[in-house]
Amino acid sequence: MMSLYIKWVPPAWFQIKMGKKIIYTGFIPEMNKHGKIDVALLPIGGRDFTMNLTEAVQAAIMIKPLVAIPMHRFECDPQEFRKQVEKKSDIKVAALQTGEVYHLE
Repeated sequence: MMSLYIKWVPPAWFQIKMGKKIIYTGFIPEMNKHGKIDVALLPIGGRDFTMNLTEAVQAAIMIKPLVAIPMHRFECDPQEFRKQVEKKSDIKVAALQTGEVYHLE
């Protein structure tokens, strides 16, 4: 049986562990203090309380996850997020389509 660990870390991020370390965050200064991250789930849509595409690119570069997955996309283009992140780093971007599954190995 796989163990699932979810921890709320105020002010604005979750840490999830399932054999790997995953972070779900907003754009906050503290996000670079969490250690090695395997996957970062980053909002790119820029509505209300979510990061916009530019902030999400900055967050990915700051966090340095192995994989970044854009979410809360709204009208934003996840391929533009991929282009900007991969141009500035060696972070893999998994821009998932509706219903697509990403397998973390």
